[in-house]
Amino acid sequence: MNRLRINLLGGLRVDCGDQVLSRFRTHKTAMLLARLAFHHPRPQHRELLVELLWPDDPPDAGRRSLSTALWSLRHDLETLGLNGEDVISSDRATISLRPESVQIDLREFEEALREAQRCGNPADRAAWLSCAADLYRGELLLGYAEDWIYPEQTRLEVLHGECLLALVDAWEGAGDPHQAREAAVQAVRVSPLSEEACYRLMRLYAATGQPAAALQLYRELERKLREELDTRPSPLLQQLARELTAAPRPQLSAPAVSATVTAPSPNPIQGDELPLESTGAMPVNSMFYVERPVDGAFHQAVIRRESTLLLTGPRQTGKTSLLARGLRTARDHGCLTLLTDFQALNPAQLNDAGSFTRALAESLADLDEVTADPRESWSESRSSAFNLRRFLHRQVLGSLDRPLVWAMDEVDRLFLCPFAAEIFGLFRSWHNERAADPASPWNRLTLVLAYATEAHLFVSDLSQSPFNIGIRFELADFTGQQVEDLNRRYGSPLGDERSLARFQGLVGGHPFMVRRGLQEMVRQGITPAELEQMAGQDGGIFRDHLRRLVHGLAGDSALLAAVRGLLSGTPPPDEAFYRLRSAGVLKGEEPGSAEFRCGLYRLYLRKHLPSVPE
Repeated sequence: MNRLRINLLGGLRVDCGDQVLSRFRTHKTAMLLARLAFHHPRPQHRELLVELLWPDDPPDAGRRSLSTALWSLRHDLETLGLNGEDVISSDRATISLRPESVQIDLREFEEALREAQRCGNPADRAAWLSCAADLYRGELLLGYAEDWIYPEQTRLEVLHGECLLALVDAWEGAGDPHQAREAAVQAVRVSPLSEEACYRLMRLYAATGQPAAALQLYRELERKLREELDTRPSPLLQQLARELTAAPRPQLSAPAVSATVTAPSPNPIQGDELPLESTGAMPVNSMFYVERPVDGAFHQAVIRRESTLLLTGPRQTGKTSLLARGLRTARDHGCLTLLTDFQALNPAQLNDAGSFTRALAESLADLDEVTADPRESWSESRSSAFNLRRFLHRQVLGSLDRPLVWAMDEVDRLFLCPFAAEIFGLFRSWHNERAADPASPWNRLTLVLAYATEAHLFVSDLSQSPFNIGIRFELADFTGQQVEDLNRRYGSPLGDERSLARFQGLVGGHPFMVRRGLQEMVRQGITPAELEQMAGQDGGIFRDHLRRLVHGLAGDSALLAAVRGLLSGTPPPDEAFYRLRSAGVLKGEEPGSAEFRCGLYRLYLRKHLPSVPE
């Protein structure tokens, strides 16, 4: 039998030899195939499929509809000359695609990205990334609009953007600036408003003897940002454009000193010129802010006024900084904005649900365009969640004449509160009410929740959360190229490739530690070797970050044992691995490939980790 190829990227299509199936007997038939292929090779439980595909039908009717759709799918496959039973496996409980009979382009895309991560050789990494880029032929299930599809489309778009930027890095590392330039062209084509992609392409145009093309790209970006976002390119891009305007045409006859293409170096920065930006949110116009592919996707979701947006990642990866930039984008597009920082709430406001909801209502009442006083409509005979919902719906959203983007930062502070389930359930209800009645005042609300995945160190059961709704944007560590770029912005305190490699081995791509390390080398005038020597000391520049890490591990004997095992060469158990990876302590695809997020974590934990409780 010919092996079936199911394509999900760019639309839903089945290829078998020279035959193609793209039109299905019914929409539900197509969606059944899409769900089976998306989750392949995991079997899908029949009851879950019924709930997802026929949510409004009585259970018995939904089961009959599933049986009909399964029959239709097998019949559609038979038009390709296949026996449906050879492709689809089913029993009373589950349905799945037979692994030996199908290939899924999405699985191949994700596997190519994983293989690229495993490669140490830049040329090999470039080959896998090129394969992944070729497999991404368009949006996931283009043309279908089910609720579960859109968040996955966004996730995969971000992965595709990161893939293209990583491909630029890989070709530069392999010493091929021309291939790197072509990858950067593709990255800009995919994300034309991404300043990071445009910055890289401008550098590569300059490095390959095309400064005019670099300046033309800058002018086009400047126009688009002005017309679409009413903003200007970052100071870094403006500086690069000025230097390219003033610089003579580069001579390409001389051999390159290294395989990495470098930008014109900024003027050296003196220590006393550095802002105190290494902790907390970075100023929105900071030249030291590193834009990542997730930035563009987040800003576009804000502009579209999606219902619920989730900003997540380990602590100190830049969530608050991106949140501030997202609120600026919202204001630029005519939205009213509100930022509620849970870190600023006092213990009394986190004592019970009533105090907490009143604090949220008071923050809403502080908006200039809201004249209502929550105390006038608050009733002790109703639940606190109902009071807040009523106030938000009637007195706030009902009275506004423009959308509201309500950002909540440090939401993970709620994880340990006894009323967390009630509040997260409330957030979910707002999301669901907007979806159920788009013409209601709820359509004016976009809720943005920023939280640290480090909570996995403190809470083993995160089922009490609103985080199974909305669109998730996960902030990743800096890539090697981004660390190099930031080093240049700081005036290149890491003066050679060896120093840069040692620094990255120490702190990896951890955003906070990268910026703090570079800043302190410039501010204190210390060498990379001196930084390395002092980094893990109790009084070192990373002391607060590292102490919090140890504190989080010390409270959980299972995680403590898993980390101690890894220090001695034993892979962690599955559950501990996924919790530690989510918390930003470990990295890797599976427990067998687990390693510490950076070298400093290994060194510090080996020295300071408490013993495992008996």
